[in-house]
Amino acid sequence: MLPEDLPALVPLPASLKHRLFKVLRMALITALAAFTAWYAYRIWYVGQLNRFDHWSNGMATFKADGKYGYVNDRFKIVIPAQFKTAEPFNDERAIVGSSFGTDTHYHLIDKTGRYVSESYDEISPLGELRYRARRNLDDKPPTALSNYAWQLLDTNGKVLSRRVYQLIDPFRQQRARVCIKLHKTAKVDCGFIDPQGNEVIALGQGSNDSLAQHVFDFSQKPYSDIRHDAPHVSEDLIPVKRKDRNGIERYGYSNRQSQTVIEPQFLQARNFNDGLAVVTTPEGVGVINMQGRFIMRPDITIKINDFFEQRAIFTQGGYQGVLDNTGRVIVPVSEQYQSIGNFSNDVASTIRNSLNGFIDRSGRAIIPPIYEHLGGEFVDDTVWAISPQNPSEMLYLNRQNQIVKRKHLSVMHSTNP
Repeated sequence: MLPEDLPALVPLPASLKHRLFKVLRMALITALAAFTAWYAYRIWYVGQLNRFDHWSNGMATFKADGKYGYVNDRFKIVIPAQFKTAEPFNDERAIVGSSFGTDTHYHLIDKTGRYVSESYDEISPLGELRYRARRNLDDKPPTALSNYAWQLLDTNGKVLSRRVYQLIDPFRQQRARVCIKLHKTAKVDCGFIDPQGNEVIALGQGSNDSLAQHVFDFSQKPYSDIRHDAPHVSEDLIPVKRKDRNGIERYGYSNRQSQTVIEPQFLQARNFNDGLAVVTTPEGVGVINMQGRFIMRPDITIKINDFFEQRAIFTQGGYQGVLDNTGRVIVPVSEQYQSIGNFSNDVASTIRNSLNGFIDRSGRAIIPPIYEHLGGEFVDDTVWAISPQNPSEMLYLNRQNQIVKRKHLSVMHSTNP
């Protein structure tokens, strides 16, 4: 019961109701039209994005009449199609190729399409706003190290290196290895330069391991050069070659300022990873920490890969095992694995008797090596597998080796899930 002094509710006039309904209806129609327009624009925008390649730095490549050019993020052509090849922009610069008879020559361009470098047989990025550019010597195909002539360029195409090198590696921690091959000898001297082209570690003091040269055909694929095994600055230390106390050349480690941190004493010295490095002595291969102390004494009967995720794969007697970052063997060669892959997401692949499995970081076989085919990695904590006993069925296993799904293969089985 309402109190008597409350006023009675007055119904809205019909005309006001009608006007209010029209306003609400128009608001709904406007909102729906706006959403439809926005959704159509997104479909158009995604479609436009998919028309172009290599989006980077607000620019993308496009192809017209067999030539390449660039558009901006509003899909407006800013550099007309005129190049034989075109790489994505990086550091406000892009590498483009132009035809010179039957050859392709390369330049650096800016975002207006202006050439900022001379013409070279190849230009490739090194990081640290630097590029390496080469010309072939005597117009010979660059199949041998001595046929390369690399120089260091900045983003304006200016040559920074004071000499021509037969090899320039990518920069890591503001240092890049450079090498020259001495004339009339097979000797290769290597050192390190800074981004200004200064030789901060003299030629002859750097390691000349992993001298494989990478040359790329830009008409076939984008540039990429990842060489994890090449000597480089790692955890602020560089493997270098200097004379020991007896005047004999040995490898040790210097910092980026070329100051000796670990005295030269090794026949070979590899990069530090996870605070550890694999070195070779007359007694064999061992592992040292960043203070130069052995955490695993040299052994002439084994070979050790570099540490990766605090684990290293070693080979002994034709089988492989695993070391942890204390030098302790967590997978002995007595397990008879012919192959063990690097650890990724806390697991590593294994092969025994041509069958595949997985181990975890403790060395435990979470997926025993009993499968003819096995996926390369876990996806959503499952991996596909095919057993030799039933090649017409694909199994999906979890990390406890439990089957979570089965898939029948109606035709000859494939190794694709």
